[in-house]
Amino acid sequence: MEKRPALTPLSSPIVTAMKCSRCVASFAQQRKWNDQKINSDNLALPAVTNVLLPLTIKHGSMAVDRIRSSIVAILMKYEVLRTGIRFDQQRGELIQEVRPISNDTNYSFQLTCGVQSQQEVHALLSQEIVKNFSQIADGLLVRCHLIKMNFDDAEYLQADDLIVFAIHPIAFDLNSMGPFFDAFTRVYDLNGLDIVDTPQYSDFTLYEHARLNDSTLQFSIKQARIFWSALMDGYDWNRNIPLPEISRNEIKSYSNYHHTIRFTLSQELVNAQMKFTSSNNVSMFELNLAYYFIFLYKLAHGNTCDLCVACAIDRRVLAEMKSMIGTFADLLPYRIMIKTTESFTDFVLRVHGLCAKVLEHVEWPYQQVVTSGSDLSLTDFPIRFEYISSPSFLKRKETTQRKMKDATLEPYTTEKWLVGNVAPSSDFSLVVAHDSDEKTTDYTLQCSAKFYDYDTLIAMSRQFKHILLQFLSANSVNTILQRDIQMIDNHALLLPHDIEELKITCLNRIPVVVNTGKYTIAQTHWFFRG
Repeated sequence: MEKRPALTPLSSPIVTAMKCSRCVASFAQQRKWNDQKINSDNLALPAVTNVLLPLTIKHGSMAVDRIRSSIVAILMKYEVLRTGIRFDQQRGELIQEVRPISNDTNYSFQLTCGVQSQQEVHALLSQEIVKNFSQIADGLLVRCHLIKMNFDDAEYLQADDLIVFAIHPIAFDLNSMGPFFDAFTRVYDLNGLDIVDTPQYSDFTLYEHARLNDSTLQFSIKQARIFWSALMDGYDWNRNIPLPEISRNEIKSYSNYHHTIRFTLSQELVNAQMKFTSSNNVSMFELNLAYYFIFLYKLAHGNTCDLCVACAIDRRVLAEMKSMIGTFADLLPYRIMIKTTESFTDFVLRVHGLCAKVLEHVEWPYQQVVTSGSDLSLTDFPIRFEYISSPSFLKRKETTQRKMKDATLEPYTTEKWLVGNVAPSSDFSLVVAHDSDEKTTDYTLQCSAKFYDYDTLIAMSRQFKHILLQFLSANSVNTILQRDIQMIDNHALLLPHDIEELKITCLNRIPVVVNTGKYTIAQTHWFFRG
């Protein structure tokens, strides 16, 4: 399985259990709280995208009462799942505070019976992604929705029934799914969890804040500050927004309505991608980030060569963090200058160098990075990029099944919910999901509805696929790998008024189905079969 380069911590300390029930919020929590505060300005719109973990019973049965008691036991053990986040006026900072267990009021619960089709299941899951159930200040962050496929005994779930967990991203990320799944099946079998003094998420928070004031790390911190200041120096969002017909004032006006288009690359082109990365010793993340940079440059009609994209990174840099439940995902800016006479391969190698430098200083928190620039603020990255290398616990059912005494559970993978789980809160974003074992690459292009309508996003998706086709079709691959003479400016981006021309190309071999709706629910499924 293709992996991104490992993150290296500034030093190798150990996160120890401090038994702290109240402390400053983590940097990731601060960013997510700030995002939700902005999004909540319009109360009619969903303010957050929940992280969804849908599980299905493969064999056996599970008692509803034991499921509910198991959730309470998990909340007891993993305090971050019942931690309130609020702004302390006296201290002038955002704090996290563990809330006490109080019967079943620490989580949201629903039981739905008589669901008769997969379409109904998909509709319920889509609703859970954006369901506004949480109360952040009070520590209500977890929701459990049980879905029964019939009207029989409501006290038990049977084969094919679902247990759906929706968790607020201020307390949970994609890499928390594995530890949560393991904990849930273990506590159900044992009818409880031993509460031992293992490090909590709050301990990680204290660790990351203390590290910035650690005198032994001042040289590394100084180097990180110098790097990020130099990288962002002189970047002007007023001039450098590559999206056509969008002003800086519009960027400041956020909308939670989004349009989304998703398409899957053909097997031939995925093989070409993997061949390119192997031949040039680059990662799939770096290759697709290079595609995105070129696409943005072409969208701007070449009017700006200075581009910056916010990319998601994972701060689980220490071994003891791997099994923690919490939010470790953060953003970092990747800024690069387009050289129009540069070959595609040389550009990818330069992106590779940029990524290597960013990884050297990846522990510098987002808040510190943006304040290193001239006039950036915490919400100044409207253009984002997300790369998913399929988590191992969701990849194969034979390795993801959990066999308990009374039942066998596995993730519900009929739909690719990972894409919905990571849909960024931004004005324009690209999510790439790659599975090197199954040789699949999925692309999800998303934009704010206040900027573009569906037709415009469809046009953009065709333009992006045209960029991919030029660099990855059989002839182009041979040219790039063997002669390496094609320059970035030699590749055309078909503009909206040229879209009709694409109808006679291989990009339109199958019909397009468009679904409309709010935020991440609306998706256009484009299956590009090459």
